[in-house]
Amino acid sequence: MEVDPAEHDDYSAINPVLQKQALAPGTNVLNLNKGEIYLVSFAYDPSLAGQSGGAIETIGALHLATTGLHSLPLSSDASETLDLGTLEPDSVAASYNSGLSQSDTAAGLGYDIETLKAFASFDGMLPKRILNPDINANGVMDQDEDLSWLITALRDVTIQSSDIDANGNLLKTAQSLAGDLSTISLVFWLDKSRFPHPATSQASLTLPSGTTWLDSNGSPVTCFTADWDSPSEGPSGKYSQYYFNISAHVANFNPALPGDYALKLGSSTYSFKSLQFSGTSAATNEGMILPVSSFAFNQAGVLATISWHWVKLAGGTFVPASAEEVSLRVLQFYYYLSEQPLVIVVVPANQASKSGSLDVLSYGHTKASFQSGNGAMLYCDYWDRAGTDYKFTNRLP
Repeated sequence: MEVDPAEHDDYSAINPVLQKQALAPGTNVLNLNKGEIYLVSFAYDPSLAGQSGGAIETIGALHLATTGLHSLPLSSDASETLDLGTLEPDSVAASYNSGLSQSDTAAGLGYDIETLKAFASFDGMLPKRILNPDINANGVMDQDEDLSWLITALRDVTIQSSDIDANGNLLKTAQSLAGDLSTISLVFWLDKSRFPHPATSQASLTLPSGTTWLDSNGSPVTCFTADWDSPSEGPSGKYSQYYFNISAHVANFNPALPGDYALKLGSSTYSFKSLQFSGTSAATNEGMILPVSSFAFNQAGVLATISWHWVKLAGGTFVPASAEEVSLRVLQFYYYLSEQPLVIVVVPANQASKSGSLDVLSYGHTKASFQSGNGAMLYCDYWDRAGTDYKFTNRLP
């Protein structure tokens, strides 16, 4: 289906609703709906402790230690109850660990062990919002004062026509993928009715401490200003944006390392703790999923069908990704049939996680429609649930 660009820009599904519940001595119970993914963290609220002032701070997140999960992905087949047992604090990892066995975890969540382990390699990137309930440190949850924000990451991958063999297998190397993903831009989406929007020269991002970040000349860099901005994005133009092209400022950036960032807008500073993004090396990209696309033209040279299947990087090679793995990660999947004017074809959610094809003959695009200075290219994107926008440049033969 073709979608309106404004509708396409509604990324509210990666902006979760937070619910809070005071802990009671002894056993605590959470009532959750099946078929959803939940994150659980533990926060200190000074006002509940009888103190005035101070930020609401997360002191740890739930971690299912035996499977490595940082979330609770509940399938429609999840059990009626899931006893996590006594949670043990881990001050090093800033988490509260459940020792629930792998078999009990799988039975309780309704997914097989391999699917859960694959998801565990990804879900550490999910808790941006839940670990940062009070970014302006005023003692009020952002959600309670309508302080709406998102953080997304832009990543680019090029798939050459020679990267796909006659059987549709992806031949791209893990090292080539890591080279593509060595570039990253962070985008801060800020409710323009609630946040200031100064010029880019007055908007800066401070990088996590504890690592010596270097620029291309080998000099340390700790902070830099925004590369560009956009005053009106998302549904009804609700958000303003600041883009920080980290790769243009930091030569040794590894986003797989979680860290604390600070966004300064004029005289206001906002803190974002424990942010984590997908990696820039073959090792840190392990488990990443990719769509492998093929394009069929009819005898008149008009694009007739677009087909795809999903693979994941495992042990340095690409193997098939299951529909469960894809559905747990992928939020939206779409193809660009043209950019001027913008024509986007979104793969329906019930088809996106499986191999499939779309009939696009009616659009009337020939191979010449996709020509550029670098040859014929057709783009597709997917947004994952952690707010990463992967843009795939598919070079046509």
